[in-house]
Amino acid sequence: MSDIENLDEDGAVATVSDDEDREAAMAAGVDRNATYAGWSYLAFLFAVFLVLALLAYSCDGDSSGGNDETGATVPVATTVEDDAPAPAAATPVDLVFQVSGDTVTLTGSVPDSAARDQLVQQARGIYGDANVIDELTIDEATTMEGGTITVTGDAADGDDRPNQLLGASAAVGGMTPALDVNFADAELTPADIEFAVATDTVTLSGVVPDEASRTRLIGNAEELYGAANVDSAGLTVGNTTWDGGQIRVTGLVDPGDELATGLQDLLELDNAGVAVANTVEVDSSAEALGRLQERLRAELAAEPIQFASGSANISPESDEILQRVADAMNSVPDIPVEIVGHTDNQGSGALNQALSENRASAVLNRLVELGVESARLSSRGAGAAEPIASNDTDEGRQENRRIEFIFEGALAE
Repeated sequence: MSDIENLDEDGAVATVSDDEDREAAMAAGVDRNATYAGWSYLAFLFAVFLVLALLAYSCDGDSSGGNDETGATVPVATTVEDDAPAPAAATPVDLVFQVSGDTVTLTGSVPDSAARDQLVQQARGIYGDANVIDELTIDEATTMEGGTITVTGDAADGDDRPNQLLGASAAVGGMTPALDVNFADAELTPADIEFAVATDTVTLSGVVPDEASRTRLIGNAEELYGAANVDSAGLTVGNTTWDGGQIRVTGLVDPGDELATGLQDLLELDNAGVAVANTVEVDSSAEALGRLQERLRAELAAEPIQFASGSANISPESDEILQRVADAMNSVPDIPVEIVGHTDNQGSGALNQALSENRASAVLNRLVELGVESARLSSRGAGAAEPIASNDTDEGRQENRRIEFIFEGALAE
């Protein structure tokens, strides 16, 4: 068995047997390997720690902090970048309301339609609907907060409307108000008021000197036509005078429409000293004549022309309805009219025919007496040949006994 040399504690060579020496050598090698592995693992961990520390120190913002004058560590705040841009600040409104006598023009931008509607309505309440020109626009990038409003232009001395407009408008959004209006004596122009009439309606327009005049004129129209049939939005108050002024009644009306004539009379009565002119024209179209013919038929159905029983003698109680018929005919003086008499079927046909002819002729003569030109009138009797109701009842026979007026060219409804 061979020997293996080893150093003893004193450095001397020691000799051991093969088996014992081999076991001792192997044990020593294992111990050394374990020791080396432990130290290597610790060295690796230390190296990793150093790398991480260096990386942390080199990052933006240096999150490891620094030292202040006393040597204490001071944390360093890191910066977080935000890619979204900050919203732009809203622009305060800058509104300009330009007055010129009785009118005002609104300019500028407001944040929304609600603000615009409120400003327009306030201006119309002060200057009138027809005198406000709305040029406001909507810009959502604006705000009423911190905004300004300027009322500028020209107005008459004593006209307080610019101040009213400024105060009311500035209050909408707490805007800063500014008044830059040139107040001077205004030359008053004569009022020129128009009442444009049509079938059952009237439209008022023009500028009156004061609110009392406006109220009075609207009342004149509503008294005859009814409030629902009067459009007074175009009648405003401004720098005018009744001295030299006038009221004109214009339009196109159906034949026999007496409202326009009544309106003229009422205006002359309630507006003393003001000239009232009536230039209304009568519509003589086939459609208008048809409406006239139908209207007279309805009036005569409600209030028939009365005759003494079995004769052509007109009862005095029918004088009023015949006067209305004459006036309707004279509203279209160039239109020929046929007067037709009708009876029921009671009695002989010959007697009914003669009676219808005589009654039609009697009505013609009475209308001539009331001023209708005889040359444009003709009459005939239809007897019982043209009934409009049943002759089997008293009511039907009464409807069939009638006088009918037919206007030449009328378009029957």
